[in-house]
Amino acid sequence: MTVTSKSALAAELGISKARVSQYVLAGMPTLADGKLDREAAIRWIAKKHYRRFGGDHGARRAKKLVGEGYAGRGADMPLQAAYKTDGSVEWWRLDRNGTRIVVRRQEEWERLGFKSAEHYARWQRRLVL
Repeated sequence: MTVTSKSALAAELGISKARVSQYVLAGMPTLADGKLDREAAIRWIAKKHYRRFGGDHGARRAKKLVGEGYAGRGADMPLQAAYKTDGSVEWWRLDRNGTRIVVRRQEEWERLGFKSAEHYARWQRRLVL
């Protein structure tokens, strides 16, 4: 957790301090002393605010920071998915050091709804015949 101030967060996102105060009034998490947990605040902005016509540039910058892994990955953010060459899918997140942590792996037969790998293999053999 990196502790930051409203003005520092505003400068990082390229928005005004008043906009950060509006985020706080809208429910952005703060610490007891009024400071902010930088990663949690950026993830909250990325998740709760959507770009509109005329744009919310702070939300756009927050989403970019989250996507690039510069705002940590909390339990409130969805996992990333990667389709592997063997047909399986891995769901992963980044830890604080930027290392990919695989949370769940689903084999191809599971993803396609087969009861077992054997049922899937039989189905594949039928397609070839």
